[in-house]
Amino acid sequence: MIGLGQPDSPRYDGLLKMLELLLSKRTVEEKKHILQEEFNFKMTENMIKETTDMCNLSQAIEDIGRELGKREGINIGIEQGRAEATFQTTLANIQSLITTLRLSAEQAMDALNIPQEELSQYLLNSNTLTRFTP
Repeated sequence: MIGLGQPDSPRYDGLLKMLELLLSKRTVEEKKHILQEEFNFKMTENMIKETTDMCNLSQAIEDIGRELGKREGINIGIEQGRAEATFQTTLANIQSLITTLRLSAEQAMDALNIPQEELSQYLLNSNTLTRFTP
């Protein structure tokens, strides 16, 4: 819904009130009735068509916003999934180096060229890594 003012404010009348009505979620019939009763509009066929068009416009704007929000959410989810997959793969590679080459976690991360600023996140998860015991 598009907010154009508060119904209890002193400036909420006339055009603002009418626009709020036209862009609201009310049915065409409700809008038609209010336009006739409160604004003294004579609802001709053309006025009914225009009111319907306004209803469709507000619904279209809402639908577009919802679709954009969905797309943004999906893209964020995809990026988070990729980041998690990369993290888990790197963790598995660290484990593989620890096991096969008998390296410490720090040595394995160094061998994988993990950037210094990322070391701590892997070290926090190093309790899941199996340490090599000779």
